Amino acid sequence: MRILGRINRFGERIAVHITRAVATLACFIVFNFIAVAGELWPKAGPFVAWLSSNYLQLVLLSVIMMGQEVAGRKAERRAQRDHELITRIEERLGRLEVR
Repeated sequence: MRILGRINRFGERIAVHITRAVATLACFIVFNFIAVAGELWPKAGPFVAWLSSNYLQLVLLSVIMMGQEVAGRKAERRAQRDHELITRIEERLGRLEVR
């Protein structure tokens, strides 16, 4: 079980890094180059079609979804901690007002 936990954490870290990398201007430029490459170099057309339709859409989609889920869980934990902290502060302020 310990090994599976480590593998999952490693996979989650990779997914978050890929999700962050895909959300950059550099990745946008690379994807546009791939899209134009098929038109500029007809011999590259089948490879570009495979790369864009199979690999990028099917593989990256699942990795990005996993990365967003991990980021969402982290945001949820952070929001929960913030809520608990604000609740404690409000309770202390309420006790100060009573005095």
